[in-house]
Amino acid sequence: MSFLSEYPAVFPDGQFNEAVFPNGEIRPHWQAFARAVDKEGEDRLSSYKEQLSRFAEAETPAKSATVKRGLIPFLMSAEDFELISKGLIERAHLLNRVLADIYGEQKLISSGILPPGTVFANPSYFPALKNVKPAGGIFLHRYAAEIERAPDGTFWVVADDTQCPSGDELSVKNRLLLSRVMPEIYAQTAPRRVIDFFDTLRKRLAEAALTKQKDKAPRIVLLSCGQNGSNAAEDEFLARNLGISAVEPVDLSVRKNYVFLKNIDGLKRVDVILRRVNDGLCDPLELTGSSFSGVAGLVNAARNAKVAVINPFGSGTAQIPALNAFIHGIARYFNGKPLSLPSLATWWCGQEKECRFALENMEKLDFVDPNGNHVSPSQREILEHPENFCAQERVNASMMPVLKANKIVPRPVRLRFHLIYDGNGYRVMEGGNAFTKSETGNIAVHDLWIPRNSQEKLKQGVILPAALQPQMKPVRRTFDLTSQTADNMFWLGRNLERSEELARTLRAVFRRFADSPELPELSETATLMSLCALGGHLPFYDFTREEDLPRFLIELKETVTSSSYAYGLHAMFARMKETADALRDRLSADTWEIFTLLPRLLPESQSSDKAVLNRLNSVILHQNALSGLIRENMTREHSWRFMEIGRRLERGMQLIMIMNCIGFCAQNGFNASLDALLEVSDSKMTYRARYMDVPTVPLVFDLLVCDETNPRSLLYQVLKLRQNIAVMKHESEQDGLFAQESEILENMLDLIKGINVMTFAVNAKPETSPLSPEGAQKLAELKEMLTAFSDTLTLSCFVHAAPTRQGPSYNKGKIK
Repeated sequence: MSFLSEYPAVFPDGQFNEAVFPNGEIRPHWQAFARAVDKEGEDRLSSYKEQLSRFAEAETPAKSATVKRGLIPFLMSAEDFELISKGLIERAHLLNRVLADIYGEQKLISSGILPPGTVFANPSYFPALKNVKPAGGIFLHRYAAEIERAPDGTFWVVADDTQCPSGDELSVKNRLLLSRVMPEIYAQTAPRRVIDFFDTLRKRLAEAALTKQKDKAPRIVLLSCGQNGSNAAEDEFLARNLGISAVEPVDLSVRKNYVFLKNIDGLKRVDVILRRVNDGLCDPLELTGSSFSGVAGLVNAARNAKVAVINPFGSGTAQIPALNAFIHGIARYFNGKPLSLPSLATWWCGQEKECRFALENMEKLDFVDPNGNHVSPSQREILEHPENFCAQERVNASMMPVLKANKIVPRPVRLRFHLIYDGNGYRVMEGGNAFTKSETGNIAVHDLWIPRNSQEKLKQGVILPAALQPQMKPVRRTFDLTSQTADNMFWLGRNLERSEELARTLRAVFRRFADSPELPELSETATLMSLCALGGHLPFYDFTREEDLPRFLIELKETVTSSSYAYGLHAMFARMKETADALRDRLSADTWEIFTLLPRLLPESQSSDKAVLNRLNSVILHQNALSGLIRENMTREHSWRFMEIGRRLERGMQLIMIMNCIGFCAQNGFNASLDALLEVSDSKMTYRARYMDVPTVPLVFDLLVCDETNPRSLLYQVLKLRQNIAVMKHESEQDGLFAQESEILENMLDLIKGINVMTFAVNAKPETSPLSPEGAQKLAELKEMLTAFSDTLTLSCFVHAAPTRQGPSYNKGKIK
């Protein structure tokens, strides 16, 4: 059975069939795809769909809206695409003129073409932007339009997106996913490329800079709502592919009408802002005063031509629903002729005749509010506030094939196209989005393919001749790092190290219970339980009572399995995943995928001790792989250095806690198992290779604190901290930055190197002796210095950041 063999050719309500002629013959632009599916086997489509869903879910941050992907793309003929492209380019130019008039001379209103109430009463119009002219007079650098096809084959524009157009990044992402899921079908269908659209956008952003500095690229940022926004995944994807930084309003500041990026090395001037935040949320001073977000003074910076904003503020006015009721009259006013691509028939209820028509045909029409949201108003509501409603004709949208329950079925489709102004005119992306709606109202997005004909060749990236390339010097260091990003990287490193140390401790505990039917050595379990108590994962009990060991083990299992325990691995991995989502543009795909995978490796609450141990082994293995990816794949930029500083700082704190466990055990009437502490600190094999003897306190202290060759020693961590601080201090453009941190580290090095470990044994049996008061005092001083280093670094570099990602503070003993 071939693809589309059972697909209907004619629909009961007369909708246009996008894939098949009324006689049952497949349309020419669908034939290559149909042949490719037949060659692969239609039964494989279901497995392709599962892969597509899995890949899409893996790439979506937890807080982002999950978009359901459709496997079968929408195929469009080259003729239809040319027709739509011509109409949309014409429409983009017209809307640009409309915006220039509304925020300029307002001739459309004074001439009676556009009623004042359609604009001035709409929340998308901002009086503060009157006479604020964008650079070059271009309001719509980016534009998107949604189109449906009527039963007679005519295309209708049903919606405009002029404020912060989205979906072009989704089209590129869908294209990458489909080419990965079904590469043979993709290759045989050979759709036109869409990735080139990003090249045009990247070039346009660079050209939009109002002031250009020789040998220096303009600083471009993408202004987004961050991880709390519904489009967080798309914003991150777009920023990463454009090679620019994604920032939030809190990362920007306006000084003397210039916009600056809050950088750990000072304020850096921003030249271009690619805006993904709605007008009303951008500037609380001049736009929406009730908004708590935005950058105060941003509108004034744009008004004084100190920064280029794409799309400029106020561009959302062009997507007012009521505008469509007058769009053809506006086109005749400006162009002397109506638009070649018609708009959806619209009636603004603010006019008496149109309102009466809408009330008489309420059952046949759709209604939208001033923001374009579909509503179902009563007649009374319309009569009380007619200016707040527009009536729209219902389009009997065309149908395309989709895969449902292993069958090909028809679904109504709406198309979304994207345009970019390239300096000379508008260019249409040779692809887009196709949205289908199921019988239950669920929306799925499909890729839009325009197959090449036999004469078209695969477009390759073109390298500009040397004479035309921008003359910029190579750069091998990057200090364009926002305070918030640095803060995120720092705490990602700390939480990664903290979770690894906890996993190693818990593995040491469960290994002693799961690997042998007999009870383990009491001193070892008491030492490990004490270490857990110092870390805040157990209350302070008498850990030498054998009859209480099963109860302790149950409580520790909660640390591994419970998702509600704030100190456990679930909570740590959740914080790490959230931070990794915010840093997608700084992490490789493999690195981010492991952060996503870690929570899934944890065992269920009813798992046996052996199962918990196996899962902990797998967790630690993946944590080691993650450490390797971070060490080998990340360039040594300052974002990596802050993660490295966080890891080294946290490892130093954990080592001090391990050493303090020796004295804690002695205070509670038993001698600590140095073997167990060496195991947790991953230094047991090193000790055995060196001494071939029972561990003693002086030698363990030397290995874990004073040995600069041991990557698990405190001295090694301090040396690495000094190394990274020294690099950033050298490359910093701000005098005195990192001076206090460097001083603290130098004092720590002097203190550690001056320690004589052989004076720390106070008992006759050195293999079980606690630390001397001198040793305990040294550890207390070192902990105080590390804490001071962390506090100083926070004040120096993270003061502009949002609340940090460290999670709950560590208390001694588990809170019951």
